[in-house]
Order: sequence, then C-alpha cells, then structure tokens
Amino acid sequence: MDRPRVVHTCTCKELHMLKTAAPTNSAPPKDKTFEIGHHGRISSAPQLAVCGTSFSSGVALCNFQRSNLEDVESGASSVAAQEDGFDATLVSTTERRLMAKIDLHLLPVLCVLYLLAFLDRVNISNAVIFGLRKDLGIESGNRYNTALTIFFVPYILFEIPSNILLKKLKPHVWLSGCMFGFGLVTLCQGLVQNYAGLLVTRFLLGLLETGMFPGCFYLLGMWYRRTEAQKRFSFFFSSTTLAGAFGGLLASAIGRLDGVRGFLGWRWIFILEGLITCIVSFAFFFVIPGFPEEAKWLNKEERAFIRGKLAKDVGAAGHEVSLRWKDVLDVFKDYKIFVGGLMYFGLIVPAYGYAYFAPTIIRTFGYGPIQTQLYSIPPWAAAFGVSLTVAYLSDRLRNRFAFTLIPICIAIAGFAILLNVHGEANVPCQLSFAGTP
Repeated sequence: MDRPRVVHTCTCKELHMLKTAAPTNSAPPKDKTFEIGHHGRISSAPQLAVCGTSFSSGVALCNFQRSNLEDVESGASSVAAQEDGFDATLVSTTERRLMAKIDLHLLPVLCVLYLLAFLDRVNISNAVIFGLRKDLGIESGNRYNTALTIFFVPYILFEIPSNILLKKLKPHVWLSGCMFGFGLVTLCQGLVQNYAGLLVTRFLLGLLETGMFPGCFYLLGMWYRRTEAQKRFSFFFSSTTLAGAFGGLLASAIGRLDGVRGFLGWRWIFILEGLITCIVSFAFFFVIPGFPEEAKWLNKEERAFIRGKLAKDVGAAGHEVSLRWKDVLDVFKDYKIFVGGLMYFGLIVPAYGYAYFAPTIIRTFGYGPIQTQLYSIPPWAAAFGVSLTVAYLSDRLRNRFAFTLIPICIAIAGFAILLNVHGEANVPCQLSFAGTP
C-alpha cells in the first residue's frame, strides 16, 4: 500500500522532541496515539483524534503511533517547515477537488436564491414601464418613491435578528421559508388594487427578504477561509447584476401578455416572477446546504478537514458559539464596522438608484416598453463582467485598495457624463454601473 501523504507541517524541533520521547525499544500503549493539533503542536491523546486534515481519497490521518515516526519525518519533509503550520500546508489535488465539490453544492444554490430575491425587489422598475403608476393612481407626488423606500425599513431593522434565527434554525429551513414568503408577497403585489395595498406588500417584501443577503454571507463564511472567500463572495454578489439583466429580458417577454385574462402587463410581471420564486423555494428546501458539520454529502473525514481548517483560520465555528449580548455590543464598539457601513452606503445608494429608475430614464428617450426593457440589459451585463474581473485581479495581485478605488472613479465619471449628455446615454449608463458592482 502506498504511504499516505501528510499534509500538516511540523517544525524540526517538534519532530526531534517526538523522537527522543519514543525510544525504539519500547512500544507505546495501544490506547495512545499522537496527534497534531490545530496549531501544529504534537500531543498525546488516549483516543484516536482526527484533527481535521484527513479524508479517504488521499490525505493522510494526522494521528500516528510512535512506531510511525520515520513516516512522519518523510511526509513532513515534503512541505515547508513553518511554526504557523496550516498556512504553509501543501495544497494537494485532493483538497482542490474537495473545494470544487463544496463550490458546486454551495455557490449555484445561493446565487440563484439571491438572484430571485433581488429580482423580486427591483422588478417594480420594470412594472412601471407597463403602467403600474397610472393604474394605481400614483403618477403625481412622491407616492411611488415612498413605495420604494418603505421596503428598506424592515429590511434594515431585521437583518441582525434574522441571522440570529438562521443560527438557531437550519439554514435550509430559514432561507427556503423566507424565499417562499417573499415569492408569495411578490405574486400578491400583482393583485393589489390601490396605493395602500402596494405599500403593504412592499413592506412585507422587505421584511421577508431581510435574511437573504446577511444569511447567505454568513453561510459562506462557515465554509471558506478568509483567503478563499473573496472570489466566492464576488461571484455570489454578481448574481445581483445577473438579476438586473435577467429581469429586463424576462419583463420584455412577460410584457407581451398585456391584457391576457384581463391583467395588464405589469401585473403579469409580479405574478409570474413571484410564482417562479415560490416553486424554486420548495426545491431549495432540500438542496440548500447547512453547516459543514451537518453536510450529508461530505463524509466524516471531509467534515473534520473543513472544521479543522476553519478553526485554524478564525477559531471555533460560529454556529457552535452561544451568542451573548456582550458579543453584540462588541460589534457596535468597533469603529471599522461604521466606516465600512458608510463606504457601502455610498456605493449602494447610486446602485439602487440605477436599479429602480434605469427603465424610467431609458423610456424618456422615446423607446417603447419592450425596447426599454431590452436596453436596460447591457449595463447590468457590463457590471457582471467587471465585478468578476475585479475580484480575480484583486486576489491575484493581493490589492484591495486599488481595485476598490478605480471602479468608484469610473462610476463617478459615468454619473458625471449622465448629468451633461442628453443624447445617447447607453455608454455612460454602462460606465456608471460598471463602477458600482
């Protein structure tokens, strides 16, 4: 049988201590094994302890008996000896396959989930082109703007409580349940008969969507180290740009149902897109992954590997630690939270401004409803490509600052052009949105 490869690293000092502690003429007790802990330290334990780096398809067990000391030395020589251990670990083909397996189970599901959530919150901008404001009598004043704003009141207030519930419940239960809820509310939004009904449905939509963004990010953080997470976060967040492009394309097709069964085109947009979300939520109840320790599509050794890797990176798993009010207060004491929030506020306001008003702006150039929906697609497509490119380059060059500042400058240039150009506005629209993915 081939000798298993040891992917953990040990210092030469530790190997020497282990050798001197285990004379060759004395056999160790059968009930004792040696393990390399999360910090690369060697200790004896009265039971077989898998420290989190072994799984059946090629990564060796971290536990070994004293008689296997020579095997450990030869395995350790295949990787750099570092005091910090895991950061110098040889990334094996088996580990890469495991990460690809996790990506396949996690990313597509969460991206589709958030795509539908974002689609259901911004499809009101597509519905306006097909007569929503006129039909509900909200053409004048700030009524339409109020209907847009009321969505964010519960969305902001209940994000933290929502993540607390996600931690107490299973992710597939909470996320799929919320998904069904906001899909049903979106469907009902297509049946409202007055302004009051629109306000109620928009408020409930914000309440039920509040857990999608923080919940998905929390779940991603339970699976990936910080050095692995950036590209996954970017890919996930790019689903919002796909939602914008897909929403325009879908609305251009649904709008052709205008008048069918007595419903105007804007009602069909809400009804059909809400129905799609409800149907998908039933399927996602069975496929939304939980935490690594609960994933049935991983074997025991793979789960131990993921858990050990994350423990080395950030400590105990988040869902294993009981939440105290002191922990909540500590978050609010960290000034970096407020600085980051202010930065995100500066980005998200123009992004949502575009998301909610782009079709209306495009319509002012004299296009029909179908053409307006189609012309709203290119800026979203540009944003999708730019966001993935920026994520790749920032990881490759290990520079976050430059790749944050440059897109912001592009966005500023795009909005400045929009203020002064009254003819063809497609290019400045793409410039402005490319900078705010």
